[in-house]
Amino acid sequence: MKLLQKSLLAAALVVAAGQLYAGPSDDADATLVAKMKDLDKQVRGDLDHIVSLQAIARKQQDVIKLSCVNDRYVKAKAGANIFDNARADLLSVHDSDARVRATASVNSATETVHTAREEADRCVGSTEIESDANTSYTKPDVPDDPTVGGMPLGGGVVIEPPTYSTPFH
Repeated sequence: MKLLQKSLLAAALVVAAGQLYAGPSDDADATLVAKMKDLDKQVRGDLDHIVSLQAIARKQQDVIKLSCVNDRYVKAKAGANIFDNARADLLSVHDSDARVRATASVNSATETVHTAREEADRCVGSTEIESDANTSYTKPDVPDDPTVGGMPLGGGVVIEPPTYSTPFH
């Protein structure tokens, strides 16, 4: 009988300790895992997009564009590796200070990869201005503008015809 009581007491303590340790963070862990899946999907999508830009640059046989995109791919791949390590750290730690640091690292790595994607887009030229509708020009004020008034050298000034040095003209 004493063994049964001790067993039940030990089981109750184990269950209570498990509830205290994992109880409040189960919902937080679920949302954290869901957020990490979304960020991982974004990082992988950005890397795939950069690889597709590499293929476009290769197809165009433009060495400058390809070199630029390759540089951005190296930057994005390094950011993806940092993201993977920070995500593993974030999912493994239970200390709130360590989670804050790991979350900052994950967000920084995600931003690095996305910035590399935007830079790679600019390398290939997919974000160039398509039309001149959004551009405007204002000419500066020139006080001695010879074209003011529609005629050269001012509006009402009459220019004498040139004199020629030969008698045949």
